[in-house]
Amino acid sequence: MRRYPGFLVAAALVSIVPASLASAATQIVVESRCASATAYVEGGTGWANSNAKSNRTSCAGGSRSTKDAAAYADFIPAIVTEGFYNVYATWGQATNGNNGPNAEHVQFSIIDRDGTRDSFVNMRGLATCAGANADQLILIGRGYFQPNRGQKVRLSNTANGQCALGNGKRFVTADAVIFSQDVTPAIPTSWGMLKVIYRN
Repeated sequence: MRRYPGFLVAAALVSIVPASLASAATQIVVESRCASATAYVEGGTGWANSNAKSNRTSCAGGSRSTKDAAAYADFIPAIVTEGFYNVYATWGQATNGNNGPNAEHVQFSIIDRDGTRDSFVNMRGLATCAGANADQLILIGRGYFQPNRGQKVRLSNTANGQCALGNGKRFVTADAVIFSQDVTPAIPTSWGMLKVIYRN
């Protein structure tokens, strides 16, 4: 099992979300290239740095990617306030040479107080793909998270296709996962960039 060093981040929401929601909501951002060793953990093989990076969070270090089957990455939030959190994932734009997100049917698992729930997304980071979704906040689901329980979100390479570039460039990207105590799920594309506070 591999741990990738960096910093843990907590974030405050800015932009066009209504003020009542922004002031009431707590956000925790875990980013693969700017997370402490306890907040982001990789398993399996093939993980490498990628220049693809979502513009929805402010970590400037890029992301991590793999095309190896059965590789996984855990995003483990530093929960302070117990409760329900909406879980969003985001990834950057793919190009022919940056090993960016280009995989269909990628599994995210919310592992919380109530067990494990899976959802599947298409990482269509190429602008030419139908339904391209780079630089968005994609709602993965909702979970009940508690402090110091190791509860997390796991990204697993279960990809079974790609929208372009061919099987040799079918990459799953671990970029950032956002845990937000929204009262109701926000429309993913309604969020602006997150203002991030770094802490060890």
